[in-house]
Amino acid sequence: MLLQPGKLTDDEYKVMKTHSEKGYRLASLLPEISCISRKILTHHERWDGLGYPLGLQKYEIHILSRIVYVVDSFECYSKGRSIQEAIGEFKRCSGSQFDPQIVRVFTQIILKRNLDFFHK
Repeated sequence: MLLQPGKLTDDEYKVMKTHSEKGYRLASLLPEISCISRKILTHHERWDGLGYPLGLQKYEIHILSRIVYVVDSFECYSKGRSIQEAIGEFKRCSGSQFDPQIVRVFTQIILKRNLDFFHK
């Protein structure tokens, strides 16, 4: 479903959104990683509160979840785009979808290291 071309249908998007909850439940069962289960659950919460599954916003979202959301999203943002175009899209979504401080630090790292492995 995630690798298909084009946008997801509403039903496909509903199914896709369940992965955070499934990851949370699985991690909760494993003592070695149960301590990060809530971070897994909330890794698609948006800075502006329009994310899922809980509708958390800003600092209600654990920093690890905010970092994972940025790093995880970068691969999608960079598909079919140059690094500069992907960074431009991140900056456009900074403060709404993503924590602006994390976007700033992440994009500095990407530019400094020229991480082209996202395009391989």
